Amino acid sequence: MTVTSKLIDYQDADGNHFEGVVYIPENAKNSAVPAVLVFPAFRGITEFEKERGNQLAEFGYFAFVADVYGKGVRPTERAEAFATMGPLVSNRVEKLKSRLFAALESLKTFSEVDQSKVAAMGYCFGGLCVLDLARYNAPLKAVVSFHGTLKPIPDLPLDPINATAVQVHHGDADFHIAKDQVDGFHEEMRTRQADFVFVSHAKAMHAFTEPEADSLMLQESDTMKKRLKDHGEQQWDYFMKSLLEKKKAFHRIFSFYRVMSTINRTGHNVLRPLV
Repeated sequence: MTVTSKLIDYQDADGNHFEGVVYIPENAKNSAVPAVLVFPAFRGITEFEKERGNQLAEFGYFAFVADVYGKGVRPTERAEAFATMGPLVSNRVEKLKSRLFAALESLKTFSEVDQSKVAAMGYCFGGLCVLDLARYNAPLKAVVSFHGTLKPIPDLPLDPINATAVQVHHGDADFHIAKDQVDGFHEEMRTRQADFVFVSHAKAMHAFTEPEADSLMLQESDTMKKRLKDHGEQQWDYFMKSLLEKKKAFHRIFSFYRVMSTINRTGHNVLRPLV
């Protein structure tokens, strides 16, 4: 399917300027289509997120890759990316929330979008973003988080998540997210009476959807090795070998599932196979 892409400028309620990327499928010329809002990982918009946006448009969805950091703010180094992300994560209500809703409101201005069928998906930091939108009861049919942070918003009442299906894809060997955070997320979703599915991918580590995740994780191997020191050399060997599994996990997820098919269903949180 032919896909058209273009840069989009928009603002949040605080006057911050952003530059997202939209991907418009050919079938949107005839009638409004379901839309997917894509939130990037901690580095902000990269080729990875752009590829996902284009891929979604090829599936027939209108895709909007959101800019959370601000127009022209594109970290190139890890330290710079964490320094940019940190203030937003530490103040999710006062600083991050308006940026999330600004992207959603910008998406909804397009005539090609079926307003009744809008969903969001995100990676890593972006996973936290989409889960927060669900927590705020944003008008979304579904949210899907890939290796996203699961911590609740501090001091936010655990109100029911009414109309948004929540789906989380988690790496079973993700050392960035402690087991108590996983357990806490499950308890939060139960308390919120959410329609949620939690998928734990065996041997998959953090950033498992990214084709270059091997090199990203290897940059942290010294830290991870210290964490595993008490578990012996055998476990470390397993850890290193499991790095190779992430590319397999990436291909498995995107070849077997049309992840966002939930937005075409009513009352069902079921994934439809691509093949």
